[in-house]
Order: sequence, then structure tokens, then C-alpha cells
Amino acid sequence: MTVIAQISDIHFGAEDESAIEAAEACIKSTKPDMLVVCGDLTQRGRTREFDAAAEWLDRFDMPKLVVPGNHDTPMFNVAARAAEPFKRFKRRFNQQFEVVEAGGAIAVGLNTARGWQARRNWAEGSVNLDDLDEAMFARASHGQRSN
Repeated sequence: MTVIAQISDIHFGAEDESAIEAAEACIKSTKPDMLVVCGDLTQRGRTREFDAAAEWLDRFDMPKLVVPGNHDTPMFNVAARAAEPFKRFKRRFNQQFEVVEAGGAIAVGLNTARGWQARRNWAEGSVNLDDLDEAMFARASHGQRSN
């Protein structure tokens, strides 16, 4: 049986230290085959917040899939938010974003967060159908290579 630990909304930059410690203890005691992080690693998408998130995630010696969230874009740099909203995320986590396999399970990342949207609630992401097709293709291709 494959064990997968899934976490989200860590929000480094505004993290709750006791919650971070408890999550780390739980993950380490469970000894999952894979760790999946589903967005909002940072509070404001700052470089130092990504550094702190990466440092914490490096404590886990297991395959990791890391997907960005709406908080992982530069909050105060509107130009960067519009032009390259996930540049800082990619700098730190691009190698852990697409496909991860462990214990017979395959996890595929799909970014539904957006740097900019023409609606009020930016917490509501959207699925880009081309990205979904690529994720499905990556999963299928990875499964074929593993057989």
C-alpha cells in the first residue's frame, strides 16, 4: 500500500510555528512514500518565504510533488504578478512540480492558481485545458516508462 501525505496552505511568512512543528512530526512519524504540497507555500510570494518553505521541505527525505497556489505569486509587484507570476516558485520548486512516482503511485501537478484574474475572488483558480491535457499526457507517459 502506498502512503501519501498531503499538505497545503503552509503560508511561510505568516506560518504558525507550532502547526509547522506538528505537521513535521506527523509526516515523519507516518513515514509516507510521497509528500504532496498543494499550494500556498508562501504568504506573499516573497523570495525569503520560498527559501523558508524550501528549507522546511528539504527536511523530508522522500519524493515530493509541489504545486503553487494563489499566494505563491508576488503580491506587491503587480508587473511581475501579471508577466511572470510563478517565476519565484519555479526557481525553487520547478523540479518537483510535474510528475512524481513513489510506491507504485504517480502524482501529477496541475497549477490552477493565476497571477491575475478579471474577478474579485482570486482564491478561485481556473483550469487551463491545455495544462490539463499536458498533465494527463505526462501521467500516461510516466506510467508507460515505469512498466
